[in-house]
Amino acid sequence: MKNSEWVGKDVVIRNSAAGVLFGRVKAKTRTTTTLELGGRLHSWKGALCVEQIASSGVTSGNKASFAVQTIRAIDGEQILLASTDAMLKLRGLADWRG
Repeated sequence: MKNSEWVGKDVVIRNSAAGVLFGRVKAKTRTTTTLELGGRLHSWKGALCVEQIASSGVTSGNKASFAVQTIRAIDGEQILLASTDAMLKLRGLADWRG
């Protein structure tokens, strides 16, 4: 998929430095992906891998943070298109305050 074709798509990203991120692609270049309307998963239940998170979301008992309006992931990433069902579950998680 070309970088411009990712814009506007809901995704789950596994990033070597930042962990597991989810949201809507605002911008994409060869080395960075900028997300909006999303957050970071700190821990989760109900999925064994990011591919499963992208296809079916996660279940209860999760820790997610939504403190940042825009997230930028740099290099070392696995980016997966997320299903509508998965994004509804991810965006519906309670904001974890640590």
